Amino acid sequence: MSIFLCIVAVISIFLNRALVYSFIRYKVLSTSPNIHVMLISIMSLLASCTILPLTDTSSVYCKWLYKRAGCQFNAVIVFFYGCSSSYLLCVVNLSRSFRGKYYAIPSLITFIFACFTKSSVIWISLLFIGTPTQFKLRFVN
Repeated sequence: MSIFLCIVAVISIFLNRALVYSFIRYKVLSTSPNIHVMLISIMSLLASCTILPLTDTSSVYCKWLYKRAGCQFNAVIVFFYGCSSSYLLCVVNLSRSFRGKYYAIPSLITFIFACFTKSSVIWISLLFIGTPTQFKLRFVN
């Protein structure tokens, strides 16, 4: 398993760097959806450089090597990567659907508020489900 993670990390770093380089080098690719794809690629590069090496080295030694602070750092980076990728994919989807169309401001505001509310309800419930019970009790008390 650890060999597979090492291979994935190296391939991911190489391909994401190539994609970011091509976006920076060729200005023709600087359209709005491509900028969002570049941001997703940058986030994936950050994840490949931080999350996968931490997990790889711990997988090689069959135990977590980085104590509690490393675990919390890894969790924050994984959460940031997951949320940002999801939100950027939503932005790409919304930017493509709004291209060339004119919407009334009240319906647009209502739509954005509904998207924010829906995503907040989903993420808050997932965070609550994924949080250990001991932490929940300590946080509530």
